[in-house]
This record gives sequence, structure tokens and C-alpha cells, in this order.
Amino acid sequence: MINITDFDRLAEEEDVALRDAATPGDLAGTDVIALARTKNTVEDLRYLGQAGFTEAIRERVARRREVVGICGSYQMLGRSVADPDGAESGGIAEGFGLLNVTTRLLTNKITRLVEADPLHFDVETSSSGRGYFIHMGETPRGDARPCFHVRSARGVSDQQARTCDVSTDGAVSAGGMVRGTYIHGLFDRAGFRRAWLNRIRLRRGLPPVDIERSERFTQRLRKELDRWADHLNNHLNVYLPIGRPS
Repeated sequence: MINITDFDRLAEEEDVALRDAATPGDLAGTDVIALARTKNTVEDLRYLGQAGFTEAIRERVARRREVVGICGSYQMLGRSVADPDGAESGGIAEGFGLLNVTTRLLTNKITRLVEADPLHFDVETSSSGRGYFIHMGETPRGDARPCFHVRSARGVSDQQARTCDVSTDGAVSAGGMVRGTYIHGLFDRAGFRRAWLNRIRLRRGLPPVDIERSERFTQRLRKELDRWADHLNNHLNVYLPIGRPS
């Protein structure tokens, strides 16, 4: 398991019920299937197929339910994932086939802080996101549309930015119900989180919720993190080495 907190902020929203799905039957009644938490994409794809999740997810998409994948799970949403160099477990696996993309895993890891503007949201709010890349692999989009316009986050040096020279990220299906991205941490920012949730509310025939609700939660979380940081600062002596050892 890696980056297991990508969707945690959703659980604190008043209009969201977030639950883990242990079996394909647990997907019944969901508005969105959120895929994350993989560090072995090829093996996990095989497991999901054997467990019946692949067909269950395809069936939910056919019923106009949304599917979102981040990083390795974005790769799963495509036609195939190949690992010829053994970056993870090696081999090749058929993907869900919900996005017209293919992935080849690479041994070098891409890391970068980014700002992201959604390209296909049907609501207008301050919906930009901030997150980070940490992945191994190339995913050509074919004829799929990208999800985000990407730029380096403020405070990132030119040298860091050059390690991942892309201006767009992710892919969205023709019907807009399947989305994949390499950006972790998107839902931590209140504006993006609320814009995304309001899209789902509109599909359900519900009125949008004001962004202030999501902002209040984010502020509470920030205060808790600051309180914890102050506690550590008061009770731990932290020494940072200067320079490199010879």
C-alpha cells in the first residue's frame, strides 16, 4: 500500500459516505468508485480480475457511475500495463479497458510538486488543485483527452521542474465518467474537492454545496496539524545535518 490517504479528506465532508470495498458486491449503490493504494500494478490487476472486480467496475460505468484512479490505479484503467524491466513484479497485464491508454513501467521515478487546473469540470469554482507526482511509468494517451493542465508548484526550482516536463496530465473517457491522473493529494485542497463533489451532486439532481463548508473542514485540519507540530517542537530536539559528509 502506498499513498493511502489520497481520498481520506472526502470522508470528512458532510455529504460523503466513504467506505472500503472488500468484494465486488460492495460496489452496489455507489456513485463513485475511487481506486488507489497500489504498489504492484500488474499483480494487483490480476488479483482484481480474479476477484471479479474488473467486470463489476465495468458494469458500474455502463450504469453511468464514475470511476477515478490515481497513479497506479490510473494505469489500471487503461488497456494494458507492461513491466518489461521488472520495475515492480515484471510481466504484462490486461487493464480494465475504460481509458484508451497503455502504460509501460520504467525503473526511474518521477517526482514533482505541481499545480493542476481541471480541464473538463462542468461547474465553475476555484477548483485548481495542488499535489505531487511520484510514479514510475509512461502512459501515452492515444485519443483520450487529458484531465488537467499542469504547471510547477510555487517554490519549485527550474531544475526540479525539468525532471518532469509535462503540461497536461491524466485521461478522461469520452463520456466523462472515467478519469485517471498521476497527481496525488488533489483532494486535500478544499476548492478542488468541493468542485468535484458538486459535479456528482448535480448528476444526482441535488443542489451544489457552498465551498465554505469544505474550507471550514480544511481549516480545522490545518489547526490540528499545527497543534501536533507545536507539540513535537516542544518535546523533541531535531538536528539537521549541514552539508554532505566527505
